[in-house]
Amino acid sequence: MSGQWVYPLEVELCFAEHPDVRECAVLAVELADRRMSLKAVVLMGIDDFDAAATTRTLPDFVKAKLLPYKYPREVQFVRDLSGACEDPAIRLSC
Repeated sequence: MSGQWVYPLEVELCFAEHPDVRECAVLAVELADRRMSLKAVVLMGIDDFDAAATTRTLPDFVKAKLLPYKYPREVQFVRDLSGACEDPAIRLSC
């Protein structure tokens, strides 16, 4: 994030605009060099999504709508976000 403030809800709403995204959460993660970066945890709305194709198309969709420093450097696709509700660091807002 290079010292820039990024509001996670803005990034989450951008992911939520994609028709195949069901839920998402964006959180800050600390890198090995002590800088902070963004990580998106994304639950797709379709069970049989092609991970390889989604890995190419979803970032392009989001990058077209956000400034470069706001795009999460790590995107994790999950099949279930129910366990994330127990972690207070992760908000589900999509």
